[in-house]
Amino acid sequence: MITTADVGVFAARTFTVRDTAAALALLLTLANSSAVAAQSARPASGIPQLSGILEQRGRGNTPPADWVGALTTRAKAIIAAFDEFAAPKYDCVAATSPRVIDETLYNVRIEQLPDRVNIYYEKDDVVRTVWLEGHGHPEPKSGEYFLQGYSTGRYENGQLVVVTRKFTYDPHGISDASPFIPSTQRKKVTERYSREGNMVRVDVVTEDPLILTKPVRFGWQWEFTKTPWMPFDCSIETNLTMLKFLPKRYPEP
Repeated sequence: MITTADVGVFAARTFTVRDTAAALALLLTLANSSAVAAQSARPASGIPQLSGILEQRGRGNTPPADWVGALTTRAKAIIAAFDEFAAPKYDCVAATSPRVIDETLYNVRIEQLPDRVNIYYEKDDVVRTVWLEGHGHPEPKSGEYFLQGYSTGRYENGQLVVVTRKFTYDPHGISDASPFIPSTQRKKVTERYSREGNMVRVDVVTEDPLILTKPVRFGWQWEFTKTPWMPFDCSIETNLTMLKFLPKRYPEP
């Protein structure tokens, strides 16, 4: 890649005035083209280059999700009655969207394929498949629901747009930290991924009319990294041991 320093070197050489002006114009054009190419996040097709391992670098422009402030009366009643001993995470049941996205300690890997996008999470060893529209992928039947839902995607205005529905009921489907916030089969999560230099930005909107009074948004920024991928290796035995230190809300006789 030609840099502005290269332009200075060439300008210092002994050309004629006309040759020097022409050379400078050519070099500046190449330098600008190289800079644009290096910083470009997407090719002419409008598909952003997202593949690689990503590390959390902080919140995006959107504020942190205020789940508690958007809870329905029904959600508050479920949370009040919930027993942490029944939390699926202690049996190594993986976190789902949006919780698995709203994670600070673990990396993410994106793999873009012609007909799908695979998203891998260090957190809980989760693997999500996003089925790209227009490739004839069969949709789930009316009675089919999944822990990670069913995700479809499309490229739009230089972004990857992912819409996920068909989740199973999950007692910590929105948050598996205190307070546990559930989600229902009506949950819908919309993600928008865009490339900004060496960063990938994701904006997430979560809807669940039985749990949330309004859509809730949050955003993250990730940076490409060469950090080695770490397996999660969840241990049910270790997790259940942790429960011994929790007070029992519903002790058995």
